[in-house]
Amino acid sequence: MVCGRYKQSGILLGTILLLLSGCRSGRQAGVGGERFFLPSRAALVHKYYLHYRSADGQQNWTDIRYFRYRIMPSGQLEQITYGPGLEENGRIRFAVEADGLRLLEQVVRWQGELLRVEVREPQYLSWQADSAVLSTFTSYPGGITESAERVQLQVRDSLVRDRPARVFSFFDQRKYRYADGTERLALSRTQEVYVRDMGLFSTAFKSERGTVQLELVEQMKMEDWNALVADVPSRVAYIDPEERLDVVSTFQPCEDPDRIADYYNGDPDAGLVGGKRAFQALFGERLDEGLLQGQSGYLTFRFVINCRGEAGWFITESADLDFRSKHFPEPLVRHILSILQGAGPWRATVVNGQKRDAYAYVTLKLKNGKLVEILP
Repeated sequence: MVCGRYKQSGILLGTILLLLSGCRSGRQAGVGGERFFLPSRAALVHKYYLHYRSADGQQNWTDIRYFRYRIMPSGQLEQITYGPGLEENGRIRFAVEADGLRLLEQVVRWQGELLRVEVREPQYLSWQADSAVLSTFTSYPGGITESAERVQLQVRDSLVRDRPARVFSFFDQRKYRYADGTERLALSRTQEVYVRDMGLFSTAFKSERGTVQLELVEQMKMEDWNALVADVPSRVAYIDPEERLDVVSTFQPCEDPDRIADYYNGDPDAGLVGGKRAFQALFGERLDEGLLQGQSGYLTFRFVINCRGEAGWFITESADLDFRSKHFPEPLVRHILSILQGAGPWRATVVNGQKRDAYAYVTLKLKNGKLVEILP
């Protein structure tokens, strides 16, 4: 039992958190529990939005992650993580068992170097509410080490998209030791949601520094992923100006199109002045809700914001609420396009002290004819 384990170790805060959780023993998942961890073989690449908000509210941004899954002949599950530019960030290999996931191997990328993580206690999660402990040790260049331990507090049943889901709660602690001998202890709480036949649906991570949320926004077939990698090997955000919706626009980037920055390269990022609140006010004032009737799904507009703070080269990507590709009615797409074209002021990104052209995007989440969320 983890409760007893922490009482013996004398880690006071861990004990308090476990007592608050009730130290319930939970129940076994039973036959078919592994279906919550394995994505459909038809959709083995997941695209996630990664949302970060600092504790003081001064930093608020969204990034992209791709998780590519491979179900090995042994039944083990390999997860490879990619950043927004399709650069590999690391990989994990799990043993998928009826009672949970066991971590077999982990490799992380740090400053361009691949580092192997030492797995000391392997239980990544378990259907038993208080029986999973994951412990790892990582040595970084420059004499920095990280000792990490994650303790599962609870697992409960839920429903997501009308499918059975399991919600896992964890307490994490990481101890960093630096080359000069100083140490830092970081404590956090994590929640992970797994949906049957989909796999990881969302993650919420909270520490004293801020919150990180991982949100599934698209499931891709391997052939679609391979086409993305082949067509855009280095610029996942690339927009072909010949395919833009605003063909009659006079918009032009300030520099050669090959120099358009990715949205995550600058500080600040390119976007609408006022951020999400400005988008909410914009659509609250101008959206014709009659055009949303019967519509559900994710409608994404990608575009360029040039160095002068002008927006153009709009294209769309869309999916239903189960992340399958779909088409929205042309009148709705054109209506949203007109709203975005009439929006402003836009903020240009700044890279190395200079205003630059940059890619940007906004996603409207629609459900049963209502606009329920604007991302990022």
